[in-house]
Amino acid sequence: MTPRYRRNLRAMGALDLVREHQNTAGAPPRVTVIIAAYRRPGVLIHALRSALAQTMQHLEVLVIGDACSQETARIVHSVDDPRVHYVNLPRNTGDQSGPNSIGMELARGEHVAFLNQDDMWFPTHLETALARLHADSADLVLAPSFRILAQGPDATPSTLQGVFDTSTAEDYAPQNLRIYVASGLVCTSALARRVGHWRPAASVRYASSQDFIYRCWAAGARICTLDRPTIAVFPSAAAHSAYTDDRDGEQRLLAPVVLSGDAALLARQSRPMPGQHDRRARILGMVTWGEFSEGARAPAPDRRRLALFDAMAPVAARLGVGPFELAAWLRGIGRGDTNRILRSVRGLDPSDPR
Repeated sequence: MTPRYRRNLRAMGALDLVREHQNTAGAPPRVTVIIAAYRRPGVLIHALRSALAQTMQHLEVLVIGDACSQETARIVHSVDDPRVHYVNLPRNTGDQSGPNSIGMELARGEHVAFLNQDDMWFPTHLETALARLHADSADLVLAPSFRILAQGPDATPSTLQGVFDTSTAEDYAPQNLRIYVASGLVCTSALARRVGHWRPAASVRYASSQDFIYRCWAAGARICTLDRPTIAVFPSAAAHSAYTDDRDGEQRLLAPVVLSGDAALLARQSRPMPGQHDRRARILGMVTWGEFSEGARAPAPDRRRLALFDAMAPVAARLGVGPFELAAWLRGIGRGDTNRILRSVRGLDPSDPR
């Protein structure tokens, strides 16, 4: 954690909370699960249940509230499991980077896994990720997902529409601009300490999660990927005003499927994520605002911009500039712009991204 970021957390009283909640009793768990929570207790309960339903049971779950209401505390405490701990920040940090950073400060596990409050893990997610991590002597494993868009009111698990499989045969390479959601990250605690905090979304051009993965790579981490989805992702950016109405229809619909481990059902109804196997569509189309609209197509990339990216990305990556940040810069996207757009789509005040 940088001195400046530590000062910011101290100013909001967050570091005092870390010291207050630091748990040193007992043997460390194998995995610390970090869930950043804000405003959506309806979806949070599904994420919590999926974490506790893991076949790998030696874990702790840290729910870090970003200045949440009492309803979030009620939902967390309703689980009534001693492995679950809740810390609510006294001031809102504006995005998941603040809670995730605090969670990393509190984590006791040998490994750290992140789970977005609106996503769910299949029961073997952690077991599969740790097996691959150790088989490859890796520091970080990235899991693909089933990306599930909003469903109609009459949808059933067997009539799903808009289910995408983000799997790919590619190994991780920063310049490929492969997007892995935070819920798919499992790393060693040693790597998390070496890389440090998540950078606030207001300070990056694209996304804190992609910045964190790049910084793991830049720190020399050995990164491996799973070959099939172990996560169900329900993107809040695809459901307008999700943070206003706390919609959890998709999670309720699919919770029995996910918790039973029936990935085959989703696999039968899914199709490849658009652009997953088209490098040109990924390179400079993925940072357009159309990405956040259901069914939007990435525009054909400008050839000159593409050539610039190809020439600059390997050098920039080694100079500390991640390819997502470079691609966004080439499109004229400023720091915090993506965060402001996402906040607006999600029903949050875009003028107060912190």
